[in-house]
Amino acid sequence: MSYYESIKSAVLVSIFYSAVYFVASFIAFYSLLKIAYVWVRSSAKSWTRYKRRELPPECLNDPVYGEHGYIQIKNIKLHYVQNGDKTKPLMLFLHGFPDFWYSWRYQMKHFSKHYWVVAVDLRGYGDSEKPVNVYEYKIKYLVSDVKNLITALGREKCILVSHDWGALIGYYFLFKYPEMVEKYVIINMYPVFATSFKWTQLIKSWYMFLFQLPYFPELLLEFKDLEIFDKVFKGFSHDDIEAYKFTFGKSGGFTHGINYYRANFLKIFLSYKKKPESVTFPKGLLIYTDNDRYIHISNLLETKDKIENLQLSFIKSGSHFLHQRKHEDTNKIMSKFLGLENYDDPGEGKSLQCDDNSPQKASS
Repeated sequence: MSYYESIKSAVLVSIFYSAVYFVASFIAFYSLLKIAYVWVRSSAKSWTRYKRRELPPECLNDPVYGEHGYIQIKNIKLHYVQNGDKTKPLMLFLHGFPDFWYSWRYQMKHFSKHYWVVAVDLRGYGDSEKPVNVYEYKIKYLVSDVKNLITALGREKCILVSHDWGALIGYYFLFKYPEMVEKYVIINMYPVFATSFKWTQLIKSWYMFLFQLPYFPELLLEFKDLEIFDKVFKGFSHDDIEAYKFTFGKSGGFTHGINYYRANFLKIFLSYKKKPESVTFPKGLLIYTDNDRYIHISNLLETKDKIENLQLSFIKSGSHFLHQRKHEDTNKIMSKFLGLENYDDPGEGKSLQCDDNSPQKASS
């Protein structure tokens, strides 16, 4: 790159981030107005950031989900939970934000009969090591962690199951190391490098702008004793919600996960294509829903056209955390895809095999 091209790139990046911080500041100001309004109408007693929880809820150490362990890979020490027979094929789970290994509790319990299941806390999450610098959360390091983890576990291949940020990492991993994946399952996520830019998705991704600001996003998420988890996981058990509050209530609990957005924001935007090219991956399954607050369904449907060997399955009236809120349907669809058991369509309102039964026409 020539000197003038370098200057041009630097100017464009400066303009880009100036626009980003302008939007982020507007969202932050709006958030403060909402907080002020609610504060006037509520009791001051409820406005603590979060209370420190000294002991984890019992569910985090329930042996039914597996055994806890740590593994040192290149430049990072990761925490994981394992279950099942180690002589069987490896099924590796990658979680999203704000999440940790516990996100996969239903899948681990279900699939441990057929696989050696391992759910890892990605770098910066849960009990895994938490690098201090933002750049250490760039996608290239996250992808390397997955490769090094599989190798450190003594395997050459795995069944890869992922959601949200874990799924984005999974797509990049598939792109770089397809030979290390036997099959893969994606929950509610699309590959930015194989889909086109859409304003509908940009609107749903408003929080990504807010996350570019320092400190303020963490304060919002910690507000009112991490009330965010009461809202996101409404209807979940008290212990499940306490598991999240215990994990993210630790000092810096949200910061390292938000650093994923800070380190990769520009890369994500530059990865969108005007005319995406098709890519070939191993046989895969994308499970999606029509009720995701953060992912627009058109991006998910476009994924099928751009990735070969990909099957789509639709679960009606789910949520972004589909594998938790609709875990029975998710497990059934995964089992059919993996050839583990016969699968009967439970009918309207539950799981639907995609194609003609999906809301494809309505969203196009």
